[in-house]
Formats: sequence, structure tokens, C-alpha cells
Amino acid sequence: MLDAPTYEFKLGDRLQLSKVGRQRNPRIRAQFCTVVKVGGERMISNNVVVRFDGNVCATRLHRSYLEPLSVR
Repeated sequence: MLDAPTYEFKLGDRLQLSKVGRQRNPRIRAQFCTVVKVGGERMISNNVVVRFDGNVCATRLHRSYLEPLSVR
């Protein structure tokens, strides 16, 4: 089980990878991202769809891998 704090994200929030997110996704080079989808009928509730700065495609990540920009 993950001990990372969980945050409530909403569409348009600016985020960054958390420490856990950076450890488990070392190939993600971008630092910051924007929420493009949270929840939904066909989505697991612990996942958030984000678009990293400079990327065209969106990426689905577990919410524990993300944190608001103001946390650091």
C-alpha cells in the first residue's frame, strides 16, 4: 500500500510527478502536466489522465504518482 498523500484533482489543475511517480516512471522527462480527465464511466477512480508539457498525447497515471505544484 502507498503511504503518499492523496489529493483531489480537477480538470485543468497543474501538477508534477511526486517522489513515488518519479521513481516508478523514470522515462517521463517532463516536469509538469495538466489534468485533462478525472474519473468517468470507464476509468478506474484512482487514475488521472494528464498531458505533460510539450506532449501531444495524454498519459494515464495513478493519483499517488502526482502532486500539486505548490507541494514542493
